[in-house]
Amino acid sequence: MKAFLPIASLLLSLAPCSLINLGAYTASEIVTNAQPAVVKIIAVDAKQEPYQTSTGFFITDDGVLVTNNHVTAGAADLLAQTSTGAIYIFRSVIFRSASLDLALLKFAATGVPHLRLGSAVHVVEGQRIVVIARPEGLQTTVSAGIISALRDDRSSMQITAAISPGSSGAPVLDESGQVIGIANPICKDGGDQNCAIAAETLKLAFLAGAELPANNQSQEIDPIVKFPGIHLRVSK
Repeated sequence: MKAFLPIASLLLSLAPCSLINLGAYTASEIVTNAQPAVVKIIAVDAKQEPYQTSTGFFITDDGVLVTNNHVTAGAADLLAQTSTGAIYIFRSVIFRSASLDLALLKFAATGVPHLRLGSAVHVVEGQRIVVIARPEGLQTTVSAGIISALRDDRSSMQITAAISPGSSGAPVLDESGQVIGIANPICKDGGDQNCAIAAETLKLAFLAGAELPANNQSQEIDPIVKFPGIHLRVSK
């Protein structure tokens, strides 16, 4: 076990009162910069047979990854595969929330491309967004669209960008290339609209206290949260 600090400062940087303007990029520039950090999550069963794929993205250079919680449900193990074919081995769950359908996972990785978590506090309806995903049967897909509605006190958003099967957990990027949401095809109201969970929702849920997983895959979990600042321990 060792102290694990980058995720703490990263999440704390999501201050609701701050607006970070890094300048607007074209959609092609956003995709070029962000695509290497987006991976396919492969869930395997007890026989090591793949049975489900979805999308996730690294947020630190040492392998911390964001995805939807349902991606991990029932899996005996997980693999993360980049668009170049590189495979990263799953190590542990840092945070999981079934109610929010969010998960932070640790993979064995160093020096990986990663995305910056932004803030959705200042987003507006009609704002342009880009979703980069690794859907079933495809290497990478890019969907452009807008934020069509803000929901549940801005904790989630409805988007026009397509979310095809296997795209759940994909990053929703603003015009500066920062992650403002996590794609989730399952809206709380049960509708068939494409939705995304706001980046602040992940931060606030994590700071409120890590939830233990409902099922125990082959993993150790030892979350420790202290303030001011956060001290985390995750299994090697």
